[in-house]
Amino acid sequence: MTSRSARPLPPRSAAVGAAALAVAALLLAACGRGGGSAGDADEQGGSTPTPAVSAQARAEAKAAFPVLLTELQAADTAYASGNAAEAKLHVSNAKTQWAKVTPAISTRETSEVQLLFDNLSSSLDGGGPASQIHNLVSGMVNELNADIKQQLG
Repeated sequence: MTSRSARPLPPRSAAVGAAALAVAALLLAACGRGGGSAGDADEQGGSTPTPAVSAQARAEAKAAFPVLLTELQAADTAYASGNAAEAKLHVSNAKTQWAKVTPAISTRETSEVQLLFDNLSSSLDGGGPASQIHNLVSGMVNELNADIKQQLG
């Protein structure tokens, strides 16, 4: 009996694989609480504020956070209604708001969410199904609300 040779994944399967990778990263992040850099979760599951953040940066991050969530949800809605260009615009706007949030949170959380943004952008660029985009956006919103919101106070 001969073994089957590995075939490259078609583009759509690659996007699904990227989504699965994002979900795995979220699960690992949820299980990996404890020890880390400033701003990461402490041993009791709370969050430790990042010490070098100015009051102004924290205020800007707090103000940008709800706008970030709104832009992500608008991207999901636009894509579901068939308007990929509008969805990409909302993701771009969300990234602008994300840039205002990152100075106030831990490096680890910044990296995790950046991976999710990368996966969302790739899926949009690849023309993934609306259900996949919805799942990615829902996962991002959940991650942001669960982890980032705590760090902003």
